[in-house]
Amino acid sequence: MSWLDNLLDSAAAPAAVVAGTVASAAVITCIEDLLGKWAIALITGGGSGIGRAICHRLAEAGVKVGILDLNPEGADDTVKAITGKGGTATAYTADVGDYDACKRAVAEFEGGVGPTDALVNNAGWDLAMPFLQSEPELWQKLVAINFYGPINMCHVVLPGMVERGGGRIVSLSSDAGRVGSSGESVYSGCKGGVIAFSKTLAREHAPQDQRQCPVPGADRHPAVPACYG
Repeated sequence: MSWLDNLLDSAAAPAAVVAGTVASAAVITCIEDLLGKWAIALITGGGSGIGRAICHRLAEAGVKVGILDLNPEGADDTVKAITGKGGTATAYTADVGDYDACKRAVAEFEGGVGPTDALVNNAGWDLAMPFLQSEPELWQKLVAINFYGPINMCHVVLPGMVERGGGRIVSLSSDAGRVGSSGESVYSGCKGGVIAFSKTLAREHAPQDQRQCPVPGADRHPAVPACYG
């Protein structure tokens, strides 16, 4: 049974399968030169949706997968599905919006599995509503997860990649970050920031063969019903 079959058998809707297929294919393209070398990848938000699909696809390609998720049950389910098919995966619980939590999780992952060759910033969250009806508490949560999340993870993982002379970072963005999306003003701003942030890191670290790849995406995962009902 393939990872797509597993996804279809899960609670994920077909939209997640389509989005997961596209996103995981994009991730493979970004890190394909590392495949076949028993590469080690760390994926945030790998406990559901696109993140879970990416984890399955990477594991099928022989990558040792680390799953960082705020939902330990979802992350454990992904690990069980991967290891049940002979792959290698481990799970770690952390809030990507918390810098110290990211440091602890990455240290535990790299201490037990090895240095991170590829980082996939997939974790995200949204709650759609008109901007004038929103409150600062919501903005702070959106920015913490969707913008500070990738920033925190890059700041923790990137020094090791630079020291080793190479690495790959894939950050999932959104079309909302390019053209905007009604009811998602702050989320759109965060995703636009991810795109610009990724391009800037790529400029700064190209000499170290450290590549950045922002990937637009859409999915039906636990965050989406909160957005659209």
